[in-house]
Amino acid sequence: MGKNCLPVHFKGECNIGNGSTCNCDIIMFGYKEKCDEAKNGNLEHVEYIHRYGTTWNTGRNYLYEHAMKRKTAYLYYIFVDEDASLRPNADSNVNVTSLGLWRSFENFLVEYKPAVGIATYCHDKTQACKGQRNKPGGNGVYVLSGYLFDACFNAFHHDALPYLLPYNLKNENKSWWYSQHYVATLAKHYFQGSVLIYGNVNIVNGEHSMYPRTSDSERFKLQDLVISKDVDLITKSRKRPEWKSRINVSETMDKHICKC
Repeated sequence: MGKNCLPVHFKGECNIGNGSTCNCDIIMFGYKEKCDEAKNGNLEHVEYIHRYGTTWNTGRNYLYEHAMKRKTAYLYYIFVDEDASLRPNADSNVNVTSLGLWRSFENFLVEYKPAVGIATYCHDKTQACKGQRNKPGGNGVYVLSGYLFDACFNAFHHDALPYLLPYNLKNENKSWWYSQHYVATLAKHYFQGSVLIYGNVNIVNGEHSMYPRTSDSERFKLQDLVISKDVDLITKSRKRPEWKSRINVSETMDKHICKC
């Protein structure tokens, strides 16, 4: 999701700009302008869609609805903002970096099959991420113990997706953060222990435009209270799904924000 065309940093064989190497399809939603970029042999897997006048939340929902109409049965749906990019963690082993960060993250999804898969998050892409998130010799996979996670890079398993999306637009006029707060709270209820962090990869998101947001701790506490009550009502009528045949991960990560 971005202004118009697929960003340059997403292109290339090591990223998602080549359909034969990523084994994926891409729907690029443009919220400002239509993309007139001509397709070449490597971009046949990219579809461009466009709609004026959307917010971040309504744009994501439009993208979600469009993806659900496709006949292809995908294992994961990865939602990513155009200004987000992957970076290796400080202690990522050579196998991760030689394979490529996108391929490494995709392999993590296929092997561990989390309900939601995320990476460690870093605000500033101008500095190197220095947080040590992986133990030497470890696989770098952790259970998210704190339930909130940023929306800029989320991979949803197709069985988990109906429990979490579409994005809730309630209170959007107050803060666009409410919608992801709903997603994270629902994920905590339905899939606690199955929201996994791949610590070998950092997601860097350095651009932040002006939009309605929760900017102080008191407003955030109120937001959390409102959402928790709403989620209690939502989840009363829907049982938790069984999450079978998944690899158990015992180690937890208290904080999933990379220090820059």
